Amino acid sequence: MLKDKFKKWFGKKEERVENISIFCIVLGTVLISLGLGLTVVSTQGLPAILTMIGSFLVFVFSIVFVIVNLVKS
Repeated sequence: MLKDKFKKWFGKKEERVENISIFCIVLGTVLISLGLGLTVVSTQGLPAILTMIGSFLVFVFSIVFVIVNLVKS
């Protein structure tokens, strides 16, 4: 019953949400890499913020990706 409601809500949007989450995971990994690379210059400020934002994006959109795949199957 709940699964049918989720399928009704998402419909064809599942693939779009899945693609957006994959893009945001890749974007988050780029931000993490950039932030870690910039820590050579400075360990405070922008590099730390970039690393934290990238980690947050990867975490949140990994959960979104898993939920979408569970609803999809």
